[in-house]
Amino acid sequence: MSKECELCILDRINHVFYNCDDFIILACDSCNVPMVVPYEHIDPTVITMPTMEETIKMKDLKSRMSAELYKVAYEFFDGPEFYIDTKENKIPNHMHWHARPIKEGSTCGVNLKKITNNNLRKLKQLGIL
Repeated sequence: MSKECELCILDRINHVFYNCDDFIILACDSCNVPMVVPYEHIDPTVITMPTMEETIKMKDLKSRMSAELYKVAYEFFDGPEFYIDTKENKIPNHMHWHARPIKEGSTCGVNLKKITNNNLRKLKQLGIL
C-alpha cells in the first residue's frame, strides 16, 4: 500500500458493486462506470521477474477480477454492450480496469457486434447467461 496512491487510499467511494478480500468494484469517481481495483498496490509500469508462485497468484487475481467485473458490467449496462478497458490512464501506477460502454458508430474502430458476441460467450462461460 502506498500512502500517496489515490487507489490505495480509496477515500472517495460513491457506490460499491462488489467487495472481497482482494479487490473492490466501485463506481469510478471520474467517469461513473464500474471499476475494479485490487487492494494490493500493483504497479503495472514496474517490470519485474516474478516467481512462478507470484505469476500463478497474479493470474488468479486477474481472472477473478475480470469475472466479477463482467458480472457487474452486464447488470450495469443492462446487457453485453460494454468492453473491459485494462489501460490505466489517469492513475498509471496502480492496476485498475474500467467497464466502458460501446457506442455504435464510435470512432475508435470498435466492432460492436464482435465485442458483444465475445461478451455473450464470456458471460455464458461465467454462468451469468
